[in-house]
Amino acid sequence: MTSCIFCDIIAGWAPAHIVYEDEHVCCFLDKYPINPGHVLVVPKVHVPEFTEVAQDSLSAVIRAAQKIARAIEGQLGTDGVTIMQNNGIFKDVDHYHLHVVPRFKGDGFGWVEPDTDASSIDFPSLEKKLRDAVTEREDLTLRTARCVLAPPVSGDRTHVQALYQNDQVRAYLGGPRSAAEAAQAFEGLQANPGHCWTICHQQTGTFMGLISLDLHHDGEDTEISFQLLPEFWGHGFGAEAAREVIRFAFDELKLQRVIAETQSANTASRRLLERLGMGDLKVVERFGAEQWIYSLDRKEWAR
Repeated sequence: MTSCIFCDIIAGWAPAHIVYEDEHVCCFLDKYPINPGHVLVVPKVHVPEFTEVAQDSLSAVIRAAQKIARAIEGQLGTDGVTIMQNNGIFKDVDHYHLHVVPRFKGDGFGWVEPDTDASSIDFPSLEKKLRDAVTEREDLTLRTARCVLAPPVSGDRTHVQALYQNDQVRAYLGGPRSAAEAAQAFEGLQANPGHCWTICHQQTGTFMGLISLDLHHDGEDTEISFQLLPEFWGHGFGAEAAREVIRFAFDELKLQRVIAETQSANTASRRLLERLGMGDLKVVERFGAEQWIYSLDRKEWAR
């Protein structure tokens, strides 16, 4: 991770006027305030986007913002308080934060509405589209003791592209992809997510990798595949996520068999598949290397 000024402030390496702090958040005066008393509420776990913040951390941010707002109203004689935050290309620091801004009548700050009129949109269609998307995402979100598996969203772009470009991750997957290839692959995930999930840490929201169920090269079987960033290897996260996806495959999708394919040289991956109860099905030559295909039947899983 590149240097983050907010992480430096939280660690005590950079100066700031901290007005409140607990185990989850650090709240300090904005160096370039909209009005005097403008406070930033920052989670201590580094997460770039709102959509990636863990539930406990997000709850702590809201609770802290309410404390700050009450203090501002009680001490600064405000006419109101504005709570806001930006995501994607509109944020100025790549660490999620919430602005608590004291407001005064005539302070000149406010929404700048575009000249275009959006009121003519098809509200019923948009309502259905968003409602269905929220419901579908929640229905497809899987949880384990330590992981949250969720369909990828635009906020995952940077993490997924870094995964595709990691030398260690891609050592047995044809090598790292170029920036353009990684970007194109993510666009494909967004357009046709199917049964693909990001793997994030349950407590911190940290992105750890990807896992998916896809049609295998044979055009018949469903294959489970996963990629995990190296710093999360050896801690059981891959096996934990894979068990939940296999359960989903058998219990929810009613599949009769799940297979996996890995290079014979990838001994760590082979051991993981064997721990999941998968047995070797056959050996094939593909992509210029010997590949082992493992399988697990529904009946074997149910035992």
